[in-house]
Amino acid sequence: MNSSIYITGVDVITPMTNNFDEFRDQLYDTCSENLYKQQIDLYELETPFYRKTRRMNRTSVAAFISSTQAYYNRGLDHIKYNPYDIGTIYSTFYASVDSTINVLDTVYTKGINNVSPIIFAATVGNSCIAGVTMEYKLKGTSMHLQSSNALRYSYNSLINGNVELIFCGGYDCYINNILKYYNNLPYVNNSGLGDCSPYSTKPKGIYLKESLVTLILEKSDSKYMTDESIQCELCGIGAHRKTTKNNDGLYTFENKEFEEAMILALKNADVSAEEIDCIVGAAGEHPTIDYAEAIAIKNCFEKKPPVVSIKGIFGDTLGCNLNLNIVAAICILQKQEIPKVFNCGEAIDLININRQNTKGTYKYVLVNGYSEYGSVMSTVLKYYEKH
Repeated sequence: MNSSIYITGVDVITPMTNNFDEFRDQLYDTCSENLYKQQIDLYELETPFYRKTRRMNRTSVAAFISSTQAYYNRGLDHIKYNPYDIGTIYSTFYASVDSTINVLDTVYTKGINNVSPIIFAATVGNSCIAGVTMEYKLKGTSMHLQSSNALRYSYNSLINGNVELIFCGGYDCYINNILKYYNNLPYVNNSGLGDCSPYSTKPKGIYLKESLVTLILEKSDSKYMTDESIQCELCGIGAHRKTTKNNDGLYTFENKEFEEAMILALKNADVSAEEIDCIVGAAGEHPTIDYAEAIAIKNCFEKKPPVVSIKGIFGDTLGCNLNLNIVAAICILQKQEIPKVFNCGEAIDLININRQNTKGTYKYVLVNGYSEYGSVMSTVLKYYEKH
């Protein structure tokens, strides 16, 4: 059995972009007046679905809209599928905090008898999956994670033959309370300027922005596979898992963590370091990530492939930054062009930072990311030439 895994559907929503096409345009020609905006305006996007989403919390609405756009991007609306062939594995960190706060406010101000059971239902952490699975009748493997390892779980579910396709979603919604909390942490940029300079020699901290990413992964022997639907091949995944049980892992990163993840990804993909044509980095002006990753890349890649970070445009997202970087890598492989690192001034000189949009022939792209707990992840994507 051929165990290759392909990405066959994609959607991405950011504060500046409403879909994959807009994301690609911003990636190569950043011109948005909303560059420093942190939160997504879901109102306009939600309007066509309001009757279905009006009782959902913010993250559930976000997951529903992004999953729907990925559903159509993959062309599943034209396929008669077995509901048990399609699974959903979603990752969110604060899945229902807004609903929980609303319930608590009502309890303290109006009393427990005035708490609506409908509102209370929205406080369930995995409620973001329910709307999607019910709407599209997806009955395969279903899981909600409080980490950004949704990609690895999705990959393994396909390899193990549990499903034919899987929705792999990462949804980071930062309501005002959450932003206020993070702005008090030392690794977050709280200067109020709203900019991000990846690989800076004097990092100010990461700049958080909301991000919603849905990838659809599919087995090569899936009965629904078509040549036209393939975006790229997902070759291998590697990870270094921190043992910390809270977000203390986000404070400090070391180069050995990135080295372990990248070496494992290359090994699992059966690809040599010399074959990597480009690296999409995790760097985003974090006090330690950028430098640690740069050292790791220098140690692992003698050829010095071009390195790009998209954080100068799209900011950082703690729960789905790997998925977001994968979307950028898909753009690179499809367009055969590496975007420049936006807003990159005086930078670490250990690596080959890509400072202008560069056309070429690119077959393999390595992608780095990290989770809310400080674990580091890498994956290798391969260009797919349509027949």
